[in-house]
Amino acid sequence: DLLLAALTVKETIEFAAKLRLPQSLGDEERTRRVEQTLTQLQLNDCADTAIGSEKQRGVSGGERKRCAVGVELVSRPPILFLDEPTSGLDAASALSLALSLRKYAKDNEMIVLSSVHQPRSNIFSLFDRLLLLSKGSTVYYGSVAGAVPYIEEHAKLRLPPQTNPADWLIDLIDARSSELLDAWRGFSEQSAKGSGIADGSAPFSGSHGSNGASEHRVTKATGTRTAGAGARGPASANTGPTTSSWFQFRVLLARSAKQQRGDVYNKTNCFQILAVAVIAALLWSGDSNISDRKGVLFFVNIQQAFNAQNTVLRLFPRERSLMLRERRCGSYRMLPYFLAKSASDSVSIFVLPVIYAIIIYFSVGLRREAGAFFVYLALSLSTVFAGQSIGLIISLAVPDFALANCISFVAV
Repeated sequence: DLLLAALTVKETIEFAAKLRLPQSLGDEERTRRVEQTLTQLQLNDCADTAIGSEKQRGVSGGERKRCAVGVELVSRPPILFLDEPTSGLDAASALSLALSLRKYAKDNEMIVLSSVHQPRSNIFSLFDRLLLLSKGSTVYYGSVAGAVPYIEEHAKLRLPPQTNPADWLIDLIDARSSELLDAWRGFSEQSAKGSGIADGSAPFSGSHGSNGASEHRVTKATGTRTAGAGARGPASANTGPTTSSWFQFRVLLARSAKQQRGDVYNKTNCFQILAVAVIAALLWSGDSNISDRKGVLFFVNIQQAFNAQNTVLRLFPRERSLMLRERRCGSYRMLPYFLAKSASDSVSIFVLPVIYAIIIYFSVGLRREAGAFFVYLALSLSTVFAGQSIGLIISLAVPDFALANCISFVAV
């Protein structure tokens, strides 16, 4: 669920579409896919709601999960891997997500491989094929309908009435792991001898009603630790960006600028900058002593550098994981991201310092000459830019915020 808190659901999926879909696709087709994704994942009602965070109210947990899935689905991948997508959701939200995934997979002929933590029985029944694992080895692979009969046969037990099959399978595999692992090895060897298929999965799954139609639906896994499995023909993988560097820069700049709405221009930051400016103006107002003026210039520069540095230290670590994931997916190159990030941060971080510098300059009574003022402003903004750059370097080198904060004081 690595999403930018200040963006709305629709904006999040729109930016994903721009970065992941081919640039030649055109705005009309890209918009159509975004709208289709919102509709299929039942996100239209919250499309204009911000994602939100711990401190900022936003969408619900289920809507956030579906939005995270939509970011991946908008590019229409042939295979989608999901790691416990229903974890942390209430029963209704988990079922809604599973139903949406099943419909999306069926409509777009996609394979979905998913691990699921403690699925409800109605969620368990939605999946087509099942892979049960214990200690990294297969306990069962085949159709969902065939799992319970197979385990009953080899464990010599019966599923108790009114019991969730998924819970029963997990508990039984935990309790009798070695026995069931040996049973599957024997079953696989016997099946391989009879059919000439090495893994033994095809004859068993076929005997329990698996058919070709299930190959484009949702694939499920559950067990001691679950993992999905499925079969499909070869699919081409997107190994690199499908857009130009200039296009990526413009998209990333727009996305970063929208994210700044809640990160930089908030009541806390504005109050902090203006309050410090007023306090400094009151302390040094009218002072003509050279030592006092040296003191105010030192205070202004060091405070601005720390503020810019701490802003980057506070904000960038939250985007770092998202950036790394998008880079692994081949969404964009590193240079456009760096340039867009630097340009967006420079504009947003410099606006409040300019106001701060103006208040200080005229309140303290420094030289009222245009040349002197602009030299002072240029030096002040250079200090801000240096603090911002140091903060970005420290954030990249030291992922731990507490340690990075300690290092920042020494660096400045």
